[in-house]
Amino acid sequence: MPSLRPRAGVFFSLASCSLALLAAAAPAGCAAMGSGTDDGGPPAPPGPDGAVPATDAAGEDRGAVGPDGTAPPDAGSPGADAAAGPDSSGPAEGGAADAQPTADAGAGPDSGAPPFTCPAGPFGNPLPATVAPTRVAGLPPKAAINMQGNGFTTIEGPAWLGSTLYVSEFPGNPSPPPSRILFLTSAGDIGAVGGLAADGGVDTGSNGLAVDRAGNLYGAIHKDGSVSRIDPTTGARTVIAGMYMGTRFNSPNDLTVRSDGTIYFSDPNTSQTPSPTPQTQTRAYRVAPGGAVSVVDATLTNPNGMTLSIDEATLYVSSNNGVFAYAVAADGSTGPRPTTPITTMNIDGMGIDCAGNLYGAVINTLNVVVFSPSGAMIGMITVPGNPTPQGVTNVAFGGADHKRLYITAQGSSGTQGLYQVDLNVPGMPN
Repeated sequence: MPSLRPRAGVFFSLASCSLALLAAAAPAGCAAMGSGTDDGGPPAPPGPDGAVPATDAAGEDRGAVGPDGTAPPDAGSPGADAAAGPDSSGPAEGGAADAQPTADAGAGPDSGAPPFTCPAGPFGNPLPATVAPTRVAGLPPKAAINMQGNGFTTIEGPAWLGSTLYVSEFPGNPSPPPSRILFLTSAGDIGAVGGLAADGGVDTGSNGLAVDRAGNLYGAIHKDGSVSRIDPTTGARTVIAGMYMGTRFNSPNDLTVRSDGTIYFSDPNTSQTPSPTPQTQTRAYRVAPGGAVSVVDATLTNPNGMTLSIDEATLYVSSNNGVFAYAVAADGSTGPRPTTPITTMNIDGMGIDCAGNLYGAVINTLNVVVFSPSGAMIGMITVPGNPTPQGVTNVAFGGADHKRLYITAQGSSGTQGLYQVDLNVPGMPN
């Protein structure tokens, strides 16, 4: 796979920017992290939060992204007001799905990377005799967002694109909190999307990340309650779906993208959700390639992790109720929630390998559990302590042969971070 890295000038210059912060006068390129709210500036060029206006299928401007980051509804939609703000459109009649045309966010350095395809099997045990994850030194870099390494942050949403791993980092407050996207290249370079700066570039407001077959990066954005396409160089965002029934989503948490462009995402009510809570229920959603939003399941308590099976015939969703496997039809629609969960463990983010084995990060533990396609537990991967994180959060495969499993973790005072371990079976990039 070709070496595709963020363009020159986005790696950290910690010494100069840290000194600038101490002097309370940051040089150009060392701007501070945003507060987690948009400034309402003009949509083009991208504002400080990186959001850009969406366009319809004909390339017509659908209006500037509003203060919460969502785009106004298409003027051609029933009941839509072309001048309306992002939350001022009325609910869709009869509970109909909100139609929100997709738009192109522009190509970043890793955009268009060849998609990963699983090699032919058969595959054996995915776990080596000795499974010993190691911590990736230097991630996250010290910055104001993590109180120069002394505060609590969550590392989340690992996604491998080209030859680079992308992850989100965000603190525990305010609600919703600011967030930045960090990267780790195959050469070991660590930096932040959007530029230099001790604070690490732009506030993307992201949680979970995902990639599609065309090499685009997507994010579940708790900042504005959207699912957005993200330029991996600048952090500029284009909202793909920003509301349901005329109201922004709570705090999109995780997402996965099918090969036809269908996006599935979770929308729980968490510490990243603004007050008052926008949606009346926590739900799992589907965004069709044309932009229409529909509900996968409205009965789950805080749906969380999302991933698809290798054949894309099954959607796995974790929640407070357990992990469930939903049948996926050819058109991307899903069947009802099964009666019996795969596990009742409290699972956060999930990943899948080429043998169909499911990997789940167990909340508030150091463990990643591995289940076979039949639901039998194969084994467990435990990240080391010293320093000991509060808990693992998510997983994704990457590396030259996609056999390297990356594990993200949350914590404080340098215990949060990223781990890696090489396994026997390759897996999917998010």
